[in-house]
Amino acid sequence: ASKGVVDEYKRKIQDKIKGNVNKSLCGDGNPVIKFQINLLPTGELVGHPKRTKSSDIEACDEAVERAIMASQPLPMPDDASLKSEFRNLNLTFEPNK
Repeated sequence: ASKGVVDEYKRKIQDKIKGNVNKSLCGDGNPVIKFQINLLPTGELVGHPKRTKSSDIEACDEAVERAIMASQPLPMPDDASLKSEFRNLNLTFEPNK
């Protein structure tokens, strides 16, 4: 059951961030950007998001990074035992999908 909750919150986190991305900076294609983020139990970021894969559209990559920063605090499950699952998160963004 906990895996389902973790997956649900990963989706909620991605949806919240995606809602803050300025998609006009991502062109007409389907860019894919990957970030690693570290979260506190409060949903606040530790440090800056780390880009692990670029879309090769610098403005789009930066738009996603800004959206990650602007989306704090990110949604976190109430169950304290699950919060450690979010300490190191790898997220994939496809802003135009």
